[in-house]
Amino acid sequence: MNYNFEQSLGKLCRQISREIGNKLEERFLENDIKFRSIDWMALSYIKHHNKLSQNELSVLCGFDKVTINRIIERLEEKELIIKEICPEDKRIRYISLSKKGTTTFDELKTYAEEIIVNVTDDIPEKELKSCLSTLIKISQNLEK
Repeated sequence: MNYNFEQSLGKLCRQISREIGNKLEERFLENDIKFRSIDWMALSYIKHHNKLSQNELSVLCGFDKVTINRIIERLEEKELIIKEICPEDKRIRYISLSKKGTTTFDELKTYAEEIIVNVTDDIPEKELKSCLSTLIKISQNLEK
């Protein structure tokens, strides 16, 4: 396969991810919700994993420690997360969703689902499943 920047997997994945994030932020603002897409991503990872260390969250989101610390500060200011210190290693802080964080996640999830429905509306389900399956295989290959 010859390299073509305009059709390169990295460029397209990054572009689509950024544009979905932008659409999500627009939808939040239309509904008077001040929430960044990167905060939504972190909230989603925490919800999915139930409890993560700050380092684990940093790796999953692909952000450096400074960026993750800012995200965590914003989520903490909104009382969406609970931080607890690891009893075995005081340097490790675990993060989980608070009750308010779970409620907020459930409310915001409807906007995220709406965006995905809108951007995949004219794509046949079979093609969409094939695309997602291929992306999952690529992700697994990258982990090897």
